Amino acid sequence: MAIQQAGNCFAGPETDNIQNPRDAADLWHFSGPENHKKHAQAWFESIVNSNFLSSSQPQAAANMLQVTFACRAKNQFNLSIAGRSGQYYWISSDGNNKTDGTIVGQSGKTYYARVKDGIGNSAFAPPFIVPNDIGTPSVVANSTTFCVGSQVTLTANGGGNNFVWSNGQTGKSITVKQSGAYSVRINDGNGCESPTSAAVQITQTEPGPGPALTSSTKVICPGSAATLSAPAGKNYVWSTGETGTSISVKTAGSYTAKEKDPTTGCESLNSSALVLTMGTLPTAPTITTSDKIKDICPGTEVTLAASNGINYRWNTSQDNTATLTVKQGGSYTAQSIDNDGCVSLASNAIVVSYSPKPDKPNIAASGAVAFCDGKNVTLTASQGNSYVWSNQSDSRAITVSESGEFTVYTVNANGCRSDASDKVVVTVHPLPAKPTVVAQGPTAICSGAAVTLASSVTAASYQWSNGASGATIQTTQAGTYSVTVKDAFGCGSASSDPVTVTVNPRPEKPRITVVGSTTFCEDKSVTLQAVSSEAAVVWNTGETGQSLIISKAGSFSVQAKNTFNCLSATSDAVTTSVRPLPAAPTITASGALEFCEGGTVTLTSNNNSLKHTWIGTSDAGNRVTVQQSGNYTAQVTDNIGCTSPVSNVLTVKVNPLPTEPTITKVGTYKLQAGGTGKNFYWKRGTDSLTTDEAVIKATATGTYSVRSELVYTLSSGRTLSCYSAKNSTLNFVLDPLSQDISIYPNPSTNGRVTLETLKGLKNVTVRLFTPTGHPILEKKIGSLDDTQTIEIQDNSGLLILVIDADGFHTSRRIMVNSL
Repeated sequence: MAIQQAGNCFAGPETDNIQNPRDAADLWHFSGPENHKKHAQAWFESIVNSNFLSSSQPQAAANMLQVTFACRAKNQFNLSIAGRSGQYYWISSDGNNKTDGTIVGQSGKTYYARVKDGIGNSAFAPPFIVPNDIGTPSVVANSTTFCVGSQVTLTANGGGNNFVWSNGQTGKSITVKQSGAYSVRINDGNGCESPTSAAVQITQTEPGPGPALTSSTKVICPGSAATLSAPAGKNYVWSTGETGTSISVKTAGSYTAKEKDPTTGCESLNSSALVLTMGTLPTAPTITTSDKIKDICPGTEVTLAASNGINYRWNTSQDNTATLTVKQGGSYTAQSIDNDGCVSLASNAIVVSYSPKPDKPNIAASGAVAFCDGKNVTLTASQGNSYVWSNQSDSRAITVSESGEFTVYTVNANGCRSDASDKVVVTVHPLPAKPTVVAQGPTAICSGAAVTLASSVTAASYQWSNGASGATIQTTQAGTYSVTVKDAFGCGSASSDPVTVTVNPRPEKPRITVVGSTTFCEDKSVTLQAVSSEAAVVWNTGETGQSLIISKAGSFSVQAKNTFNCLSATSDAVTTSVRPLPAAPTITASGALEFCEGGTVTLTSNNNSLKHTWIGTSDAGNRVTVQQSGNYTAQVTDNIGCTSPVSNVLTVKVNPLPTEPTITKVGTYKLQAGGTGKNFYWKRGTDSLTTDEAVIKATATGTYSVRSELVYTLSSGRTLSCYSAKNSTLNFVLDPLSQDISIYPNPSTNGRVTLETLKGLKNVTVRLFTPTGHPILEKKIGSLDDTQTIEIQDNSGLLILVIDADGFHTSRRIMVNSL
């Protein structure tokens, strides 16, 4: 039978332990023996007469099932029920129901679990909500570096409260005092852990070296202080507690400093210690002098000497000298300075006094101090006791007739001299040099010409003997001329020596005769001849011969010159004109300019209208064919007979052919080609052989022919091959019984035989036996490609020669006469 579910809850034998919440879609069934029926009847009766409790006592509710879970993956957990077996029922809030013993639960979902045993009893678990994923935490550091003795605080950010750090510490925040990489993970208390956070690197800043300290002194003198300094630009903490780049100390002791980083507050190691000591005052020195120190003349030096010390400091600020030289009056003292720099009390004082200096004198001049040579001036000093002039005179007045600077000083009764007077500069102007009349051309001039006369001296003014007053004069008149000059100071020179000017007559006008035509080709000329009674002429070209050869267009005239070098009037002019030459032709080659003997090349001029003249051939056309070496050029002539310049040069080079080669048999199988060739091309019959050597090996009977070749390197870098005009031939018969090897001479008269192979042999062994089989020679030859000579000593007569090689064997009888 079936009972619909009710809102109450009972537990006891043979019941289903019906509990809330229940699935409204499910019917709970009794099953088992008769007891189910009894209880069903009891339930019915309880409804009718309320006698249920007396007939069937309800039992205490069974223990609730417990759902256990374990992390599986991101947002997933394994769900199971501990301590129960039977039929499992899982009901999910998203309708994804399961009947497995262990299921995969999704974060945020609610699961209902029931287990039914084998007799139909069901046990329920309370609803289980799968926790959410706790995520990956992060780490925040209040600093990633710290000083020695300091620490850094690390704080974890993320869901949950259970934080486990990589160094084993727990909690949301930790402090660390060691360098390292720190990370954290979250444990949610249910056995699930988050992924490990990204690591934060924490670094302890190691202290740097201590600063290099300096001290103004290592010894502190009484009443003074020492300045201790560290390098500029940084922050420091001194062992005295003071800060700054430098400090001042007045007591002995050991001083250190540390550099402090203003950003991190980290300090360096201590510097090396500066150890200062206290000094003592040295004894005051004594100063003396052997010089006069009272009423001395100004400028006189007084030397003071200090003693009883090591180094000294004078009240004049002069240091480190035991003597002091003074030139001024005053009181002078000194202090002693010991090796530690400590300064004593002041010494005794020495007072130096100077008498007054006489007044500076004045100089009066009797007249101008600048005058011409031959005059003078008197200089007089103002009143004094005695006088000393710069020219060593000692009188009050001096007479000066030479240029110079003059001063005077006076000396008083105490022997003190005054300052020198202001200088008086006396200038004696020299008289201008006697001039010379310089003729700017010949002084013998031709009629109608003029000559310029000039003074050799440049001056302020001039006076000529003809009354002229310029620096130069021009005259056409015969006569005698002289000049005097004056300078800017009015000083006059002596008169120059006279110069005589002579005027000569001119010759008659000449005329010109022409030899030839005044119109000619550019490369021709015409001759002009001067006709004059004078022996000398001058052409307008500058030439002076009686005849003048003209090769250019122009106007030409001539003047006659007499024995006085006077030129006549210019002759009538002769005008010439020049006909231009045809342009030089350009010649080109229709082929290579370098070829073998027997070849030709055609040379062509680009001018096909004018008559040609070729150099290197007698042809007159604009095209020639040449077959000989040489330099070839061409010229053209126009209809008026003018010939062009020479064309460009084409150089033809004909290379000789090699001589006809010869063929000589130089062994049993070898043929040798002779002649001037460098390469040789062989044939056997009509078949070409693959060699260009002079010597070949004839491997078959036939008619052998050879052609020789010479190879020339051209200027372009290419090569030219020239072949002999004819081939040579030789009939060769190969001995069919030679067995590819020949032994000669046989008989041998000198104990030597030559082995010649037709084909190359490898690993050759040559043995020689007597007719009775006694071995007398054995020779190993690695390779026998051509010929090999064998020397036989101390054996004559008939011998047996045996030759073995790879794939080859033969034996021969030979006759030998040893030497």
